[in-house]
Amino acid sequence: MFKKLNDATEKPQVWSAYTADLLWTDTHIAKQMLAFHLNPDIEAASRSFSFIDESVDWLVNEFGLNAYSKTIDFGCGPGLYTQRLKSRGIGTVVGLDFSENSLRYAKQQAEQAGWRLSIVLATTLTIKKQERLI
Repeated sequence: MFKKLNDATEKPQVWSAYTADLLWTDTHIAKQMLAFHLNPDIEAASRSFSFIDESVDWLVNEFGLNAYSKTIDFGCGPGLYTQRLKSRGIGTVVGLDFSENSLRYAKQQAEQAGWRLSIVLATTLTIKKQERLI
């Protein structure tokens, strides 16, 4: 019986290996993943934009975030939460991710909006690069 239960709860082969690094660091695949992330009509790689908006509203209200607050968005990807936090007047906002492609997009969006964000490229072990946007 134990073997049956153990086999039934085993991760399927497709989920048995960590693949996020490949999905977000391979140049071609990362571009496709980013396109899925930014498509408001599907939830294939991210949450819906309305869900993200509601989540950020909840964070701001629940924790009383304001112009003096400091926040960090671990795994920020293209900055969907990071941008919304900054647009609500949060003081210091840091986005941290390992995907150069996603962070490039986050940086472009921040520059276009005139937001001051820290965008940090990091692996689980080391911070490779930090950019401060004005």
